[in-house]
Amino acid sequence: MATRTDTSVIQRLIGQTRRRIRLQWALEGAVTATIAAAALALVSVVAVRSAWIQPNLGIALLALAGLVIIGGAVYKGARHLDDERVARRIDRASNLSDRLSTAIAFHDVLADKRVPESEQQTEEMMELAIKDGVRAAARANIRAAAPFATPKDLPAACGFLAISALVAGLALPATVERQPHIVAVTPDHIAAGKVVTITGTDLLAGMQRPKPGATPYIPPDGSVAIGTPAKSQPVKIMDWTENQITVEVPRNVTIGEQQLLVFRP
Repeated sequence: MATRTDTSVIQRLIGQTRRRIRLQWALEGAVTATIAAAALALVSVVAVRSAWIQPNLGIALLALAGLVIIGGAVYKGARHLDDERVARRIDRASNLSDRLSTAIAFHDVLADKRVPESEQQTEEMMELAIKDGVRAAARANIRAAAPFATPKDLPAACGFLAISALVAGLALPATVERQPHIVAVTPDHIAAGKVVTITGTDLLAGMQRPKPGATPYIPPDGSVAIGTPAKSQPVKIMDWTENQITVEVPRNVTIGEQQLLVFRP
């Protein structure tokens, strides 16, 4: 049996070209996935700033948006590319008249011993074609075969990112500076030692928030007192939510008209 022609020079060209193709595909996949990631990030920011979800969940959604981009790059960049297909791409870009792809195809046939021993002439012709491909490898242009180009979805991705940033950063300015407001205290007349409910809005804004499911909640950075700003005594907090503060009036409170003072950061 004749010595097989070494096709390593063609295999190196195929390997280099395949890497360039995969990089281009990965870039295109990442850019396309950026559109979905920007939408997810926008929803996350809006939900957090509107207090629909907890900040920790918002951070998790932002991390997921980053993973969407990475996943898009990996998914598209990992598609299968066989040697013959890559070699044909090099042939066409370099005007090699299918020399490299033919050499690879014949090399695989001979390596698998798919040519009957009786067809010696056919095997010799294949070997000649392989040698011709190896000689032609010097003229291969892998940059032309696998050029780097701007992804077609880049304008759309940039536009969507810009719109998302505009909506998230400018369209909701009022949600950033939320201020607490007390609406009512019920009941307005009560005996010492009884429970009073302070009703309002955004009563936890700017304060340390409870963990999910933590009830009742007593914030470490908030307090309630009864009396006047000049002279008051602390009140026991029973629960503190976004819309209500429940407190117990001290049993030793002075009889008469008093004020409930809410202290917070």
